[in-house]
Parts: sequence; structure tokens; C-alpha cells
Amino acid sequence: MNWPCYNDFVIRIIKPTYQFKYVYDIESDFLIGLAKKLIVLDMDNTIIKKNEINIDQPILDWIKGLKEQGIVFILCTNNHSQRHINVSQLIGCEIVQSALKPFSWRLMKHLKGYSKESILWIGDQLFTDVLGSNMRHIDSVLVKPLSIHEHGLTKMVRHLERLVLKGNKDE
Repeated sequence: MNWPCYNDFVIRIIKPTYQFKYVYDIESDFLIGLAKKLIVLDMDNTIIKKNEINIDQPILDWIKGLKEQGIVFILCTNNHSQRHINVSQLIGCEIVQSALKPFSWRLMKHLKGYSKESILWIGDQLFTDVLGSNMRHIDSVLVKPLSIHEHGLTKMVRHLERLVLKGNKDE
């Protein structure tokens, strides 16, 4: 049975506003042109490989350059660990752990004072980062995961993401 309205709705709520290969491919001029003031940034496999403690230098340079331009960062993760706190301290920004993305109620208090139009949410997963941003009418960027090594549940979700992205290539 074909349900075009349902299919359109599902695609609309999980379709990213923009796609880039990696976060450091998003140029500062692009963000400034969009008048973005705050970036909600996923952690695992977006800026740091799962279970690693070091951020690659191009990502650190990208964050530093944007902070020098006045852009504020908030790290947002569904995980909770000292490793995540260490990353937020290294970057010099707030962190929302155990965020329960895509729902992310804990994140909402950190977004106060910013218009939806001035926020950009960047992450590597459709069903957490992109869906979370779309539920709040915030622009999103989907990037490739930094690593292919992931837990079982995430592997299953990635398979579903590939099917959705493949079926939506012409959009």
C-alpha cells in the first residue's frame, strides 16, 4: 500500500537542511551568511571518534576559528562520561550529556536567548540529530560519521539511515 502523505511527512522530519562530508568542511563564511550564532554540536562520530579521547586537529582548528568569529558552541550527547566533559573543557563550551536526543529536553534551557533562525544543529545521525533539530524547526547539518566502528544498535540504525538517504536521493 502506498501512503504518499505519510512518506512525505517522514522524509520531511528526517531530512537535513544541509549535508557536508565533515564538520570542518562547513566554511565560516557559509555560517556567517546564514547568520548563525549558536551551533549545537553532536560529539561521538561527529567531532570525536567513538571511545577516543583526542579530537583531530582540523576539527579543533575549525571550532577555534568559528569561536573567534563569535559563534557559540554547545556540545550535545546522549552519552555521559568524563571523556565528554574533558572534550567540552578542551573546546571551552557547555555540554549537555544524557540529552535523550531527539527529544533533548535538557538542551532546551541552553537555547534560550537565541532565535531558532540563529541556531544550527550539526550531527552524524538522522534519527537523533536531524530529527531533534527538525522537531524544533532548527536548521541541521548531517555529516558523515568519523568512524565505522559502532555499537550494535547504532549499526542497525545506520542501515535504516542508508535506506532512507538512498530512497531520498532525488529530493
